Amino acid sequence: MVLAAMPNWRRLLPARSHSVVSAIAVFAVVLSASGAPRALAGRQAAGPSTTASWEYYGGDPAGTHYSPASLISTGNVSSLKLAWRFPIPNMNGSRFESSPIVAGGRLFITGADDTVYALDLASGRLLWHSTAGLTLSSPTNRGVAYGAGMVYVATGDARLIALDAANGRTVWMRQIITVPSGSGLGETMAPVFYRGRVIVGITLGEAAGRGFIASYDARTGKQAWRFYTVPAPKEPGGATWPGGTNFHTAGGAVWMTPVVDPALDLVYVNVGNPVPDYLGRDRAGLNLYTDSIVALHATSGTLAWYFQEVHHDLWDYDPASPSVLLNLRSGGHDVPAIIQAGKTGWLYVLDRRTGRPLVPTPEKPVPHGPAWQHAYPTQPEPQNQPFSPQCPDPGLYLREGCIFTPPSETPTLISPGGIGGASWVPVAYSPSTGLAYICANNRPNLETAVSSFGNAVATLPTAPIKGQLVGYDVAAGKVTWRKPMAGVCFGGSVATAGDLVFTGESSGQFSARDARTGRLLWHYTAEGGVDAPPSVYVAGGHEYVAVNVGGNAIVDQPIGDILEVFTLH
Repeated sequence: MVLAAMPNWRRLLPARSHSVVSAIAVFAVVLSASGAPRALAGRQAAGPSTTASWEYYGGDPAGTHYSPASLISTGNVSSLKLAWRFPIPNMNGSRFESSPIVAGGRLFITGADDTVYALDLASGRLLWHSTAGLTLSSPTNRGVAYGAGMVYVATGDARLIALDAANGRTVWMRQIITVPSGSGLGETMAPVFYRGRVIVGITLGEAAGRGFIASYDARTGKQAWRFYTVPAPKEPGGATWPGGTNFHTAGGAVWMTPVVDPALDLVYVNVGNPVPDYLGRDRAGLNLYTDSIVALHATSGTLAWYFQEVHHDLWDYDPASPSVLLNLRSGGHDVPAIIQAGKTGWLYVLDRRTGRPLVPTPEKPVPHGPAWQHAYPTQPEPQNQPFSPQCPDPGLYLREGCIFTPPSETPTLISPGGIGGASWVPVAYSPSTGLAYICANNRPNLETAVSSFGNAVATLPTAPIKGQLVGYDVAAGKVTWRKPMAGVCFGGSVATAGDLVFTGESSGQFSARDARTGRLLWHYTAEGGVDAPPSVYVAGGHEYVAVNVGGNAIVDQPIGDILEVFTLH
């Protein structure tokens, strides 16, 4: 296996034995001694799994969006029926991107106004609800965390609230940061519960601010640590920004839920783009730790390693889709790995102990631009197959540019655009198939940037969004199958031990496919766009698939406001 030397990668933790195997639910694929990958068959359950919860945003601490439930399978999914539905009040056309959490015998869901609802698993009966009393507008909320008998919700006005899971009463509330009106600061992610701590990051809405992720005592709300994603000038990484940079306004939002590895005691954070977006005039350099996967020691919050996917981002190519933990085998040893589906259209595959690429990822020269943009001369390019196009279709516009073409004074149609590749939607991974299921989009942006003015980003009616669900062989580094969609793919997916992958579409279609071939086995037409990742659980001997139907007005989806839950009975 060949490993590339990377100026954008740095390891800051002591070496560990290759015999370390994560104690969490991670899955294995194999690389041969020559570096040519081969698949490792996943272990199959002796019979249908009759117990399964969904206690984390990603299903498990590794963020696999995989359920061991197999009562619903390729053989019977055609009989899937709507079991119950629960309308969410006060959505008012907001994005409904929340993913249900199933823990403690209840289902927990949030609305866009950060209200938390606790529902009966089998009937959808409302058990309690708790209103956050949101003081600022919140475009979305992506869910809750569960642990220590409490439910934790992060709000659009940057509060972290702990609720008693039994009755919804507030146990404690912490104001994470003061949020000026219209600033764009807030929280949209589902927090993560880990070893008595609640970990949550701040979003910036592309506005000026300094991103961070922080850890809080789960019982009291006291802050344990805070890691800023843009370093101060004298801190490690500070020299990757020009002198005089106001690091308090340089960006680095943390949009999505981190994943954790208890065996390594590391938390993995995807860091957003630098600010201003698309405009590099005042920020020459790599701009660490923006556009990076950052590994932090979970106990202390100190930096273990980082890997920057895009240097000096000029295209909004930040790693928005949550990372996934799995295992690779090389030279007879298990290598703990982390994968991330980028907006660039590449699947980044790293050793999660060190951040070192497990797929050759050389620095390659990229197009130059106007000198004032300070475009970085090289970018890391994984040598696996891109899962999404990296150039516009020819003939759509007068001037077109492929990936890493810097925006300039001349309007240029550049692909991928800012929604990818893979945008915020989670990737699922199945140990049975060895495939990652990537919700990908192909929409170029018409980009213009002027040094004395700023930037403008638009879309062309002649270049509509082309969504697709991609089955990607992680070991082989190539696409196994892809299925086109009628519009944008903003729903994410979930894979199950029944050899199924469920995914939603902006058109309102919610589908089940054969996880090995992508063949459509079942579909349901919802009342709005399915713009949220599903969850899967088992209760009372029945397997359920739950998904929110809400749509997204930003990409012209039909709007809805309902949680729908399906089962065989």
